[in-house]
Amino acid sequence: LARAYRISINNDCRFKSTVLVFDTGASHGLTPFLDDFVDYVEMELKVKDVSSVQTVVGIGTTLYKMRDTKGQDVFVPCVSYHLPTTDVRLFSPQTHHQIWKPSESHLVGDGSQVVFGDRGVVINIPIDRTAGNLPLIHNCSTTAAERRRFGPSVLDALPRCPGHHFFADDDPLEGIYAFGFKSNSNNDNRSSH
Repeated sequence: LARAYRISINNDCRFKSTVLVFDTGASHGLTPFLDDFVDYVEMELKVKDVSSVQTVVGIGTTLYKMRDTKGQDVFVPCVSYHLPTTDVRLFSPQTHHQIWKPSESHLVGDGSQVVFGDRGVVINIPIDRTAGNLPLIHNCSTTAAERRRFGPSVLDALPRCPGHHFFADDDPLEGIYAFGFKSNSNNDNRSSH
């Protein structure tokens, strides 16, 4: 029992500490965590990286927490693959911009940050020159309560017929549109994910 408890702590720490790379070259997002998804369909897709072949086991809508320029938490969706063997989260701005319109992202100033904007919300994403010159978003994981509260409204905002999710039908919708909604962290249940 103690061994399982340690693994649980390690998985929880990994879930909370894994950064999100704002990857302008990615055609889809990518995550090792099933808990990042608010909508999910199992699938099997072999993908080749530099040294091996990996297996994507699902696809769906992920939900990430970001901080806007006013210091408020906002919840941003992305269509992502589930690849349990990866050690990174990737956010595809091109996929986000194609689905959730209007939105935009661009480099600013001396190229030290990306400005990501959607529906009046602006997020500055610093480029970490010491970590491969990548735009990184820290503390991006969401709790189970946040996914339950904001996920259905993100899915409802997808371009599709009302009542039919992008990937699969599931429970009745609840909540409000999440992107741009300022969370009230005092009311969120942050004890699980």
